Amino acid sequence: MKRSFRLLNILLPLAAGAAVYVFFRSDTYIALVVRALLPGMENVGTLPGTAFLRNYACDMLWAWALCFACSWVLDLPAAGALCAAALGALMELLQLRGLMGGTFDLWDIILEALSAFCASLIIYLKRGKSNEKYL
Repeated sequence: MKRSFRLLNILLPLAAGAAVYVFFRSDTYIALVVRALLPGMENVGTLPGTAFLRNYACDMLWAWALCFACSWVLDLPAAGALCAAALGALMELLQLRGLMGGTFDLWDIILEALSAFCASLIIYLKRGKSNEKYL
């Protein structure tokens, strides 16, 4: 599998997730830092129809990127999915216990696991076609 394919599937979801936080979630650290650096930056806020984007898209994108990164390091698509899903569940449990900012949401866990599974499926299929190791 080409390095550029792996890097794009790590970097683009991270950038897209950060953009969602900057433009749609003014209460995040990323948005606060960007607004401090670029004072004229406006927050789009709560446009109609953006609830899914604001509440779940970032987590799904970051689970996707983490799955690709872990799969690259561990050379096993299933391990990447398990790492991403486990880390997502751990973060939500930390929120539930009040040890981390944010609010617990079972849908976050479900959608992060689904995203990681889809990413690992793409890795598996892409790797199978090229008949090469992931590294």
